[in-house]
Amino acid sequence: MSSPAADIPAVAGPDPLPAGPGPADVRVSQRAADAAAVESERLHRGRLHTAWLHGSARTFADRITLWPWVLVGILVVVLIVAGLGIAAAFRAQKRVDREQQQRSLSNTVLCAGVQRSAICT
Repeated sequence: MSSPAADIPAVAGPDPLPAGPGPADVRVSQRAADAAAVESERLHRGRLHTAWLHGSARTFADRITLWPWVLVGILVVVLIVAGLGIAAAFRAQKRVDREQQQRSLSNTVLCAGVQRSAICT
């Protein structure tokens, strides 16, 4: 009978590494370092891109939405414009009232010491 180790054929594998760092080891470690740096840069850019898209809020609940402030701003602008319109209409009505009063005063004449309208005789 033979031993179990003798029945297994020897597999030709890579040569064992030399004892000290040689040029092949430096190239392998440099490639691994370059790959790690490229992967780190890709991850960093991905995080920056995500932060730019989604803002700095960590969760959706933490984020303050913008649309209520837009509605408040529009409401303030509408109120200011309405106030200016009402003030302009009020000034215009005062001017019309003054003109009507001046016309009614110009139509009155003194008849025998009594102030009467020009229409009456």
